[in-house]
Amino acid sequence: MKKLITFILTLGMIFLLGILGVSLSAKGLLMDTADGLVKNEIKNNLVKVVEESTKESISHEVVEKIEKELNNNTSIKKLMEKYYDELLEVLTTEKNELSIDIQKEVETLINENEVILKEYGITLSESDKNQILDLVSSDELNKTVNENIKEMKNSISGEAKIVLDGYRFLTGDTFKGIIISIVVVCIIIICLLKKNYYGWLFNFSLASFIVGVIYSVLSFVIGMIITSVAQENGIQLSMSSLSHYGYILIALSIISFIIYKVFGKREEKLEVNSETKVVEG
Repeated sequence: MKKLITFILTLGMIFLLGILGVSLSAKGLLMDTADGLVKNEIKNNLVKVVEESTKESISHEVVEKIEKELNNNTSIKKLMEKYYDELLEVLTTEKNELSIDIQKEVETLINENEVILKEYGITLSESDKNQILDLVSSDELNKTVNENIKEMKNSISGEAKIVLDGYRFLTGDTFKGIIISIVVVCIIIICLLKKNYYGWLFNFSLASFIVGVIYSVLSFVIGMIITSVAQENGIQLSMSSLSHYGYILIALSIISFIIYKVFGKREEKLEVNSETKVVEG
């Protein structure tokens, strides 16, 4: 009976860790994709303005360096995360306006990439910079975004609003806290059933390894299928949040299993020593 309950609790942890992965990865997946789209747009506009200004094509090497510099910058992604939460709030509550200002971040990116351009004898004039910044003018961007949000909000059905509310809860801290708490309860029950403090490590190791492998494989397969299709349509998709979760779980499973083995050998030695003393006594 104890083995059956332990088995059910292990299955429960597999399910819970799988759901936790969805909760943790959903926002990251959207943010990585949005980050890639914005940076791709900035890169294209930067290249376009420079080529129009100099009347010369930018070499592939320069474009690659610009892409690398953009990818290393985290300011846009942080900004996306901020507006992501605000956007969900506008769509699911009575709040109507979303104030967006990415001009400062774009200006920083332009200045960083200006150094790369100078390495190749290309200089951006103030008018060139202003031309790029005009493309992301705060007032124009706010107007466009808020008009689209208003349209979206008015067209959202009752069912869609329920889905959005559910999604907001699913990706929120409260839901993550509930899932982690239930996993901890499962671990405590397994400890009580096995009557030791380390037996749960094997079950947790097994559960996290299974979910970790599933997420790692899924991120690879989805990345191969969807990303190639998306790129053909000029869209960038990132599966890094899925794969990172999978890798973290696999690492945790290996660490848990090693600790479990160490504690197991230690207990075996204690039992042997105890039996030896009894025999000698």
